Amino acid sequence: MDQQELIREVISDLKSTPDTPKEGRYLSIAEAENILDTTIEHVRRTGSATEFLYLTAHRRRLSLSLTMIPYAESPDASCLDIGCYGYMAFWAWHYLGYARVEGIEMRPDIDQPILTRSIEMEGRRLELKSYNFNITQAQWPLDATFDTVLFFETLEHVDQDPSGVLLNVTRCMHRDSILVTSVPNSASYKTLREFIAGAPPWVYWFFHPDLGHEPRHSFEYTPIFFKMALRSAGLTDVAFRTICAFAEPEHVTDIFEVGAMLSIDASLFGDTILVQARKTSDEPLFRYPDCLYSSDRYYRTTNPAIEERLTQARSTYARKRDAAVQEARDQGQAQLQIERERLAQCEAEKLEAQRQAAHVTTLYQAVTGSAYWRVSGPIRRFGTRHPGLANGVRAILSPLVRVLRGSRGS
Repeated sequence: MDQQELIREVISDLKSTPDTPKEGRYLSIAEAENILDTTIEHVRRTGSATEFLYLTAHRRRLSLSLTMIPYAESPDASCLDIGCYGYMAFWAWHYLGYARVEGIEMRPDIDQPILTRSIEMEGRRLELKSYNFNITQAQWPLDATFDTVLFFETLEHVDQDPSGVLLNVTRCMHRDSILVTSVPNSASYKTLREFIAGAPPWVYWFFHPDLGHEPRHSFEYTPIFFKMALRSAGLTDVAFRTICAFAEPEHVTDIFEVGAMLSIDASLFGDTILVQARKTSDEPLFRYPDCLYSSDRYYRTTNPAIEERLTQARSTYARKRDAAVQEARDQGQAQLQIERERLAQCEAEKLEAQRQAAHVTTLYQAVTGSAYWRVSGPIRRFGTRHPGLANGVRAILSPLVRVLRGSRGS
């Protein structure tokens, strides 16, 4: 397989990879959220303000990440948390049953190769062994493999050889190991919203001249590029999804609708990419994938397939636009026909009213022109001036009139 074939395979698999794992046992989202809420309350009472704010802001992302980590499958199961913050390792140990949990972190201010984090919650204490080194170095000081490896929100910070880092991640895995990893999605509703508003369309774009500031992002991945990086390192994604970690989906439906107009798949439009992957090769498929390392080769091997997606998106947009125009035209014609029929009905009713008015006028003229009308004029005027007397006379004469009408009929 060459890199042209890899990009086409990745694109073809974008919609076919399941968004949740199909094997193993997992926490439900309700259980995961309960763990986060318990931890947040614990940190509120006993921890630092920084920890509390971080856990609160990342509650949804951390909860959804927990649902992708399998329960331990054996009593001696092991878990490695790369870029650990402590609590994910504690959750894996306390709630998911991992007997051995270790971490990797980078604390250049501490000159110790191994640190110990003490995490206590709900009456249980974990003494977490954490390796302290720069994960961009070629050789990692670990000689063991782990059943589950966690690698959350770290790769985007790597400023040297990200593929080399991923290869070292795979060296911490055996053939049955599972990697659960996440990175921000730089092709999400969030970045489109920034783009529309006129801000740089990146996840984290603030300038810090010392280059030592954290957090900072050295490279921001998209679903396609992240898949390319994972598969190049000998990993195969078995569950792949994007999530709305920092906004409720119902609060960003308008941006998703704009994305849909641009042919962006909603399932790939979340702000965070969350993946479960397995190791499928001991050697990298590509040590230096073009999409990360070579602009010249990228435009020869990878970009043509990306351009095809752009062409397809334009074609899809044109079809949707033309269909929308035709639908609007059809609706306009239908509404115009309704208005025409309504106008015709109004014209018919108008003619009928005019005909009836003419008929009434003719009758009126016939009555007022008759001899009876002229002779009875004084009586009508009398009745108008003396309505009470007229009513009495009418009451007296009415029986007589009925009798006369009856005798006339007989």
